[in-house]
Amino acid sequence: MPPNEKIIQARIADRLKLYPNYKKIMHQPSWYIKQQEEYLKEIKKTTLPYLIIKTKKLPDDNLTKEILIWLNEIK
Repeated sequence: MPPNEKIIQARIADRLKLYPNYKKIMHQPSWYIKQQEEYLKEIKKTTLPYLIIKTKKLPDDNLTKEILIWLNEIK
């Protein structure tokens, strides 16, 4: 997800509707952005292949084909 606090806040609101107990472990949108930055920084230190998916919504069924191609599951 792009580092956009409004998008993340909407995602948190959706999650809270589905899982009210998520409130016990949720954080501010800025925390999720920081975690995403840390994850990317760490993954770039490895030699493992990785795929960056750009989307503004989750789930995003339009990305399934892109992911399967990257995994060599389809051509």
